[in-house]
Amino acid sequence: MAYCSERISARIKVSSFLAMLSVFVLHWSGASIYTKSQGLLAFDRVLRAAAEWAVPYFFVVSGFFFDRALSVESFNGVRFLRKKISSLFVPYLVWGAVWGGVVTTTLVLLNNAEKGLPMLSRTFMEGESYAVDKLLGIMVLHPVNTALWYDRALLLFFL
Repeated sequence: MAYCSERISARIKVSSFLAMLSVFVLHWSGASIYTKSQGLLAFDRVLRAAAEWAVPYFFVVSGFFFDRALSVESFNGVRFLRKKISSLFVPYLVWGAVWGGVVTTTLVLLNNAEKGLPMLSRTFMEGESYAVDKLLGIMVLHPVNTALWYDRALLLFFL
């Protein structure tokens, strides 16, 4: 049984490219919120509305390939889990540590100093809970690097 037909694969590649551009639009469009121009705010809303399909699309495609992996006759559960660990968990840890721990924390520390806030406020080191938990978002609502919510959702789904 074929994993995926050439026709479907080509459509998924094109759709995924468009979805990727839409995600860029979603992340970029928030910049215009800081302007007072009503025209830019309206344009921002239109862009966001046009791009909202991308995130659910990626969940659907992930589910499609998850289903395909399970329906292949030579499915190996251990190999599948190893692949998910290397493609989801390792990047989750690396980006959580690098982006959340280094980049985001540095920016927040600088912002705290500029605003006269306590140095560790709004960082993963604030408060009494475990720093690793806050950094990676294991038990808290989301990791410091909020872009990791998607990887975390997929990890939970595959578990």
